[in-house]
Amino acid sequence: MPATLTLTIPDEVLERLQRRAAAEGKSPEILAAEDLEKAQPPEPGNFFRKWAGSLQFTASDVAERHDHYPGQALHEELTVC
Repeated sequence: MPATLTLTIPDEVLERLQRRAAAEGKSPEILAAEDLEKAQPPEPGNFFRKWAGSLQFTASDVAERHDHYPGQALHEELTVC
């Protein structure tokens, strides 16, 4: 649900925001809200979620041994030399 947030910002920040908003055809409020949303760090544990299900593995125990397979691949790569 949207909420109202009142901010006090320096004049030069407001002027830059107003110029960008005019150039992009948006209101300064919308542009500021978009900037704030972009500035938020991802929620813990959700960083890789957007890729969930995008990889296919022949192994059926990837979830349980997720730390084993990269180590195994690195070991194989280093011992090939």
